[in-house]
Amino acid sequence: MARPGLYLVGLLAGIGFTMSIFIATLALQDGNLLSAAKLSCFWPPPWRQSSDWPEEFSTQSA
Repeated sequence: MARPGLYLVGLLAGIGFTMSIFIATLALQDGNLLSAAKLSCFWPPPWRQSSDWPEEFSTQSA
């Protein structure tokens, strides 16, 4: 991937992340639910495993 394309993907991911936090703040009044929504933006889904990553992105040595 070329460097400009990588910057664009990073910019769009940052906008999407910010909007998800913003919408959660507007939608949820309960502090516990808001905390759970913010944490879920950082936490990977349980079905996602490190073995799903391509070999070049893996941090585990074989």
